[in-house]
Amino acid sequence: MRATVTSQRRAAPVAQSVALKPIPLAYMGYIGVIYHPMLRFAEIVKSDLRHRRLLPAADRFIGAAEESYADASRRLWQEGPRAGEGYFLCCERGESFPFDNVGEPFNYLGRHTASQLALHRLTGKPEYRDRAGKMALLFKNRLKYDAARDLYVWNYWYDPVTTTGWTPANSPSRNIPNYPPVAAVEDSSHGVLDIALVTAARRAGVVFDEGDLKRFANTLLGNVLNPERTSLRRRVDGAGGDYPDYFPALSGWLELAEANPEVYREIRRTVVPHAPESVHLIAALLKWERRLER
Repeated sequence: MRATVTSQRRAAPVAQSVALKPIPLAYMGYIGVIYHPMLRFAEIVKSDLRHRRLLPAADRFIGAAEESYADASRRLWQEGPRAGEGYFLCCERGESFPFDNVGEPFNYLGRHTASQLALHRLTGKPEYRDRAGKMALLFKNRLKYDAARDLYVWNYWYDPVTTTGWTPANSPSRNIPNYPPVAAVEDSSHGVLDIALVTAARRAGVVFDEGDLKRFANTLLGNVLNPERTSLRRRVDGAGGDYPDYFPALSGWLELAEANPEVYREIRRTVVPHAPESVHLIAALLKWERRLER
């Protein structure tokens, strides 16, 4: 690229040559979000012969997910920080994303966990269940248990983002060489993806059990929904005040109704008179109304 620069003093133009090089980015963040509904579609198709005409599409979805995760796992999967834990990096060091070479926040790992477990059900390959279990354990080990109220609270991220941060001397990231530790509590919207991790793991018999689901249900009933049942709060610890923009997120929290039907009843009590119209949220309420009537 060649650029010509002229100063304000009307001096002779100065010719400059600037060399531009692309900075690659193979971002891991939304792979789980994209593939999980596609893999659930594949499971539905393969479980019912009436859908056999859709089998080629289901097989393409499975193949694409396996290809993407094979690449991501080779480049971005990390074991740790503790024994039996694991996570995906946002991207490789130096790629064009702020948190390069840093583990993805919990909410991203949530859909990865659900997708990995779906791939395990569809293919039988143990590597998928193994990675899902390690992500689930990473999350469970960082939950804060309120024994008096029998509920969980948790942060948006984990160590070292929440604990030590880093300096140029030990920075994992080229793009953010300095980072002071910030332990931000998870918000009620992103928290839905964490709940997806928990419910998927519970159904697979990995890390989380019925008692855990009941505690997350208590988080919703005691912290997320406000006492008047007119709105929901911004953070999973009940902080941040009422935040009605997060009403659609309650569709994901409804998954906890399988452990405590009060989740359905209290969300319905809150949504019907106070939430703006949302086809997705109403559909989720209808789904759980039918399930709980069985």
